[in-house]
Amino acid sequence: MGFPIDKKQLSAAIFVGAKPAATMTTEDSDVVQVDRAAMFPVWIAVAGGCGYTPLAPGTAGSLAAAILFGVACFGVIGRSRGEVGELPLGLILAVAGAIIFAVCTIGTWASGRAEIFFGRHDDGRIVIDEVAGQWINLVPVLLFLPALSTDLISLFFAVVTGFVLFRVFDIWKPGAIRWTERRFEGGWGVMADDIMAGVHGACLLGLGLWLWSGTTLALALTEALSTTGNLAMNYFEGGWA
Repeated sequence: MGFPIDKKQLSAAIFVGAKPAATMTTEDSDVVQVDRAAMFPVWIAVAGGCGYTPLAPGTAGSLAAAILFGVACFGVIGRSRGEVGELPLGLILAVAGAIIFAVCTIGTWASGRAEIFFGRHDDGRIVIDEVAGQWINLVPVLLFLPALSTDLISLFFAVVTGFVLFRVFDIWKPGAIRWTERRFEGGWGVMADDIMAGVHGACLLGLGLWLWSGTTLALALTEALSTTGNLAMNYFEGGWA
């Protein structure tokens, strides 16, 4: 996956510090010394090791992200004792948004550094983009969490459906997803297409959850959102009153 970066041995030397503590072997069997500090962005880019999975590292990164997301949802439900409506949905979305923004920002930086380290653009071992895209893709689950909290099996299938949708869009890369992949370079070039894949998946997943939820549960979602501001309330009243 990806294509070679010219003069990768020279580029890899950027990572050499005053006191090298490790070595790496390039594709040309050249051994270069690297500082342990240089491994930090690489560790982020490979999502803590998911990128080193022998088969389908992108799927491994996406699966890890989906599992973490599901565990977080179960944690929120457990904390509220099944009454997610008692928690401010706006706060949940704000925290999720901040985490996703941080992952996208740090992931862009780490991916750019990891590209130099591996000597390839969008190297297959770089999977932090899949983590970010998967979490963006699963945001609609948070919107419908009050409804899903009453049926944990539905929550499970919602997360699984989101995981599959993201992988389909990430591999297929239709329209704007393919365009972003070709349009940008460096770390942003690694992240952009997966972010777009996440947006596409989120739209489809959100539509599916809306059709599944029915009017009664959708109004329950509206009631939960009203605790965080009248803007969301007015929108839902206008559409579903």
